[in-house]
Amino acid sequence: MAFSNWQLNRLRNALAAYHAYRVPEEDEDAEKEDRKGKRKRVHNWKDVAEAIAVASGLEDRFFSDNLDLDREAKQKLVKQYAERLRQFVEGYTDADGKLKYTVPKNVEAIVTFATDPLYDLLTKEELETFRPDWQAPLRLLEYLDHKLDAERLPPPGSLEGTYEGERTTERALVLSELTLQRASKEGLIQVVQTDDFFEPSVIAVRSMSAKQREKVRRGPRRKYGGWAILTPEDTLMVFMKEENYHRNHYYFVLGTDLSRATEAPVKFLSCLYHDYTLETPEGSLLEANMPSQAMVILLENNIINFERVGHAHS
Repeated sequence: MAFSNWQLNRLRNALAAYHAYRVPEEDEDAEKEDRKGKRKRVHNWKDVAEAIAVASGLEDRFFSDNLDLDREAKQKLVKQYAERLRQFVEGYTDADGKLKYTVPKNVEAIVTFATDPLYDLLTKEELETFRPDWQAPLRLLEYLDHKLDAERLPPPGSLEGTYEGERTTERALVLSELTLQRASKEGLIQVVQTDDFFEPSVIAVRSMSAKQREKVRRGPRRKYGGWAILTPEDTLMVFMKEENYHRNHYYFVLGTDLSRATEAPVKFLSCLYHDYTLETPEGSLLEANMPSQAMVILLENNIINFERVGHAHS
């Protein structure tokens, strides 16, 4: 049986959940010790491999006394299968530095395990019914609806377009190109972003031509894709995934010249860029009326101002 990418991803998520599962306290046989000798109660990939083998009937392949293999050879088979499962779920980095995923030959065995009521990881309906990536933003829009509006107002066409913004980190100047497509009838906006990296010392990169930028650009271009919604309060929320490693990347728009009273194209978006939680110095609070060290760090690293540079193509 052939499996679609979305089905394989759903199986990956199920195995990842089982792998991360913390064994109940009363299950003394499942206790493990880490390298420091501390007690822990989690499943490793060998546990996952053995559970799949037992649930799917593959156990004879690894554990049967009829196999013409000694115990060490059988354990080697289990370890090999465990590593294939790990690469299926977590992926591996190829020679070009890209993350890739293997697909085991016996995916049906994983399906049998994942849909077994004993483990309660997936239902057959969840594995057979396709729910596209748009489901998450649609559900979020439904949740954010309130009774103050008679109907949901779609995002205005004035948001559609391409914007550029830059921010400087300790190691690089990052130039971002953010493109918002015209909203769908449901109110969803498709979003793409590309990041180019330059030395922090590079000046006026936004005024350079594409050819000039290419000469001073450092390293590969980073790409993101995802979606955006406009809340009933006209706050634009943008959620994206990085192309290779699927790292999260998202913005909340704090300020903009967006106006529903005019059809003039939006000129700027001031965004709060979310990455890892800001580690504030001890005793330093984020107070708008008191420019603490923490607030300075936040403004320098987590605020990015985008300005319109073009119109998106539908």
